[in-house]
Amino acid sequence: MNTSAYNFPGSLWSSVTGCSSGLGLNLTQAVLAKGERVIATLRKPEAIAHLAEKYSKEQLLILSLDVRFPDQIDSAFDATRDKFGRLGVVVNNAGYGLLGEVEGTDDATARNLFDVIFWGAVTISRKVDAYLGSILYHHLTLITSQ
Repeated sequence: MNTSAYNFPGSLWSSVTGCSSGLGLNLTQAVLAKGERVIATLRKPEAIAHLAEKYSKEQLLILSLDVRFPDQIDSAFDATRDKFGRLGVVVNNAGYGLLGEVEGTDDATARNLFDVIFWGAVTISRKVDAYLGSILYHHLTLITSQ
């Protein structure tokens, strides 16, 4: 992965969501391997315990985050500010797929899906705008591997 386009002074990557597997995990590993700092957030931090053993706490901060809950998003950004002072790149990768007919999907399942893939992304984006809006160099990327 070529991250040279994002090498602004004192850069700090934050793979904010979805670091437990797939694209989020691979991106987190690639950025760490380049020597950058990462704030890896995911619902079950134990899923990336192997990374905590490999990288120092100065390079990798692992936080529990379920994007369905705005208070957890606020806490993750607060912990990032407290630990590193700032961040430069936010990658919002939380999500999952649901296969089936609309009429066969119960309301709770559909609402949960939208809470993650729509409202989670909206809340992260709003927080990034408030948090990073005054910083000259920053990036917000919304991605999915589904």
